Amino acid sequence: MVKNYFNKSIIVIYGQKITLPEILILSICSILFPLTIPLYSLYSELNWSVVQILIAYGLAFDIMSGCLVYNSSQHKEIKYKENHLSGYVKHALLHMQPLVVAAFLTEELLIYIGLYWLIMYIVFVSLFEPVSRVTKKIENTIIGIFITVNFVFMGLCFMLIKDTSLLLYGVLFYIILAPLSAVQFYLPLKSQRLFGTTIAVFACILNMMILKAPNGFQWFIPVLFVKLFIGYNSREKILVEA
Repeated sequence: MVKNYFNKSIIVIYGQKITLPEILILSICSILFPLTIPLYSLYSELNWSVVQILIAYGLAFDIMSGCLVYNSSQHKEIKYKENHLSGYVKHALLHMQPLVVAAFLTEELLIYIGLYWLIMYIVFVSLFEPVSRVTKKIENTIIGIFITVNFVFMGLCFMLIKDTSLLLYGVLFYIILAPLSAVQFYLPLKSQRLFGTTIAVFACILNMMILKAPNGFQWFIPVLFVKLFIGYNSREKILVEA
């Protein structure tokens, strides 16, 4: 049973034609890359608490592993066949990680928003991956509840986060994900990757020169936007060798 579940997970996440070297590269890097974040916090003496370190590693694992998987040729082959705008918009709105980063230095909010994000992540993986275990109606209801709660936490961010630059950082990046995902969806397939790359580069410029990210999260927005706009949202026909 465990072996069967593992095999199905590999097929759904990586694709039918995934090879052993690809599995090793994606799996090993998905574990090792996120480890650089807590190590950096210790080396740079950021004085993060245990809770902050765990949340930082969780965010890094989620975003970095997703970035690698969504940009693999096997996953591109799967996404090329999908053609539902609502799925892309809902996927973007579920990514409330920018709000978690914005709340990273606000201890009274971070614990609750971090715990909620973890619960949402576990529920999503448990119910909808490798295959959905519920009806489409129940799935849409659960996702709708999650998105609604995300906006509730956005309101809490406005009330509790004192640093306006961090508040702008989190809220701005969260609210632009869905509209830009919708725009990208309606573009011709040949233009989607270029549009996604343009958005990712623009996000990098904002991240480095205009908006303020907490120290230790300078990587976050560039990797998140590569994950979503070049990886997940950009549908491409990839030629995969037999």
